[in-house]
Amino acid sequence: MLKLRVAIAPIRTNALRQFIAQHSCCLISQRLCSTKAGGNEETPQVEAPKQEPQLIYEGPFAGTLKRLRRLSFTSSVVGVVGFPLTYVFGIPNSTISIAGQVVVVGTALLASLSSTAFLQLVTHPYVTQVHEYLPVAPDGQRRFRATKLGLTGSAVLSEFRLADIQSVSSGQHPYATCQIGSNKKAYMYVHGKDMRDVGLRRLMTSDTAPAPAAPAADTTPAPR
Repeated sequence: MLKLRVAIAPIRTNALRQFIAQHSCCLISQRLCSTKAGGNEETPQVEAPKQEPQLIYEGPFAGTLKRLRRLSFTSSVVGVVGFPLTYVFGIPNSTISIAGQVVVVGTALLASLSSTAFLQLVTHPYVTQVHEYLPVAPDGQRRFRATKLGLTGSAVLSEFRLADIQSVSSGQHPYATCQIGSNKKAYMYVHGKDMRDVGLRRLMTSDTAPAPAAPAADTTPAPR
């Protein structure tokens, strides 16, 4: 019996050693994996700087045009609503036939709406402000935001890149100096003399004039 116990003891010892070695390897590998995973999670993410729009151009007639747009739209609404109500409730029309009344009201409405439509056609491309997003994006593309006026004088925003600016001919739009995009075109008009960025001015106005020279230094000697 003693011999049997002595023979079994080495077997148990070897099995115990193998068990401890296997579990030790598993524990070490798990700790290494968790350490790597934790290191990946703790790596700080570098965020790109936030771009803020900076004003680089303002149209000289922005305020006047906004007031004119609102006045024209208000007169059109008053004409569309007021003329029919005047003929229904106010003005005696027994001596005018139905056809005559339709002609008079239609002429008044056409005159009221045509001025608003013509103003919209002429001033639709007018750009009141241009902002540039700074700092420049990591891809190196300069991005801008142009502000135009809607039918009621409200702001209409258009965002574009420097590469999106294209020249425009008078046949495409007689009141525009450039266009943005190729599929869905947006026509724009800017005053070249008020554009401080020379490169952008040449693209948006087809102005090939050189950049204004820096003022010469005053060499006049000071009076004694």
